[in-house]
Amino acid sequence: MGARTADLRQLRAFSILAQELHFGRAATRLAITQPALSQLVRELEARVGVPLLERTTRRVSLTPAGIGFLADIDDILHRLQSAVDRARDSHGLSTERLRVGAGLFTTFSMLPGLLKRFRQRYPQVKVEVEILGSAEIVRAIERGDLDIGLLRPPAEPGRLHVETLVEEGFLAVMPDDHPLGRRRRLLLADLAAQEVLRLSRPDLRDAFNAVDRQLEDAGLTLDQCTTTHSTLNALALVSATGGISIVPAWASAGQWGGLTFRKVEDLTATIDLAIAWSADRRDAMIFNFAEAAARSIASIQPPR
Repeated sequence: MGARTADLRQLRAFSILAQELHFGRAATRLAITQPALSQLVRELEARVGVPLLERTTRRVSLTPAGIGFLADIDDILHRLQSAVDRARDSHGLSTERLRVGAGLFTTFSMLPGLLKRFRQRYPQVKVEVEILGSAEIVRAIERGDLDIGLLRPPAEPGRLHVETLVEEGFLAVMPDDHPLGRRRRLLLADLAAQEVLRLSRPDLRDAFNAVDRQLEDAGLTLDQCTTTHSTLNALALVSATGGISIVPAWASAGQWGGLTFRKVEDLTATIDLAIAWSADRRDAMIFNFAEAAARSIASIQPPR
């Protein structure tokens, strides 16, 4: 191996960290310590020769080089796993397997209960879960690298069959000691004089544009607001700046020290959670998983 060649441990560690954007959660998924994960990432950056991550005491984010690098190595890791699977199949070592892609937001809400329900009902099926962005899930299903996905539905489904599971609301998030956190009722007009951090997702334009329109109608000037494109980054910035942001309701299920989530009475915008698979697939296990997902979503309690 050349002196500047990355090894698979480093690539997988970076891929998982890029999905989680949190050293603690990534280390847990990799079953290693946080110092060991930090060492793997430092070694990878040294071999690549450019910074792949931006780190502060409060947040982790990808550099522009890291974003491009992630796309390339995820493709490599998927191809490697496919090669391993084909080799095992050729020697009769295959097992019934379902490859599931899931957005990070599902790990805070429906995914744990869904996996438990499905494994109890179908213990013979090996479920493999990849935590990916919604656009990545779509591409992986189209390539045949995933069987089914829990995601934000694409604007154009293309060759996918997409079913909406639930329309999720939005909540205001603010520091625990924020004055608005003590109000009995919170309205959009109450946010007009506040420092609001705008969350915008170009890939989910309809849902977030609906939030923007309601904020503007309430008197906010959005072009003066700081904007971020990640819910996790919005939470970190709210914690750091003492401001307020509007985020999907799933975020309230996480353990975020120092933050409180409040329903905004007249905020009606929603964002869909959907399940998708290739339209030409008729596998029983895909339909069984979709049915389990529909049943599991009923167990999610709406945030107060």
